[in-house]
Amino acid sequence: MLVIMGVNENGGTHIGMYLAWIILNNLEGEELHEGGEKELEFTLSYYLDNGEGYGEYINDYLEIFDNDAKETFYALENTWENYDKIAPIISKRYKQWKEYRRMDK
Repeated sequence: MLVIMGVNENGGTHIGMYLAWIILNNLEGEELHEGGEKELEFTLSYYLDNGEGYGEYINDYLEIFDNDAKETFYALENTWENYDKIAPIISKRYKQWKEYRRMDK
């Protein structure tokens, strides 16, 4: 089994932290809540929107965890301590996104 920079063990940490934030903020989507479409729009714009497969979330993630060279991107430990570092940034981005949508209408 090939293990490169913790990919097997921690390769999904970035998406796991984002998903944990979604669930802990009751934004799981229309399958579980009425009106989940707006939360999907947030994910599409924040997590997937830059044409390279990732949006601003990855930039925030790299900045918070000081991974400028992306060499430890897939090696970051999946801990609540690390989650607590990124969660306020996601919350801030969600608030900004909601304000922008309100102004855009």
